[in-house]
Amino acid sequence: MLSNKLTQGEIELLVITMEEAGELVQACSKILRFGKEHQHVANLEHETGDVLCMMDLMDQYGLTDPDKSAEAAGNKYEKLRKWSDLIR
Repeated sequence: MLSNKLTQGEIELLVITMEEAGELVQACSKILRFGKEHQHVANLEHETGDVLCMMDLMDQYGLTDPDKSAEAAGNKYEKLRKWSDLIR
């Protein structure tokens, strides 16, 4: 069970994760505004990798449970299958 108190490492992890998620949002926005120019796609790939790294660290620090995250991802996948055209 998670303690209510966060360690300094957990606080740092959450702050950096928030920053990286914001940078991923910016990278998506640049592509929407300027198209799939090489530099913007490269930045999107970079920022996606950074967020994936932070997600892995959250699992390692015990802030998230990899099995529950995988289940949530599967649930999201099914919602997208139902409500969007992204998944066929």
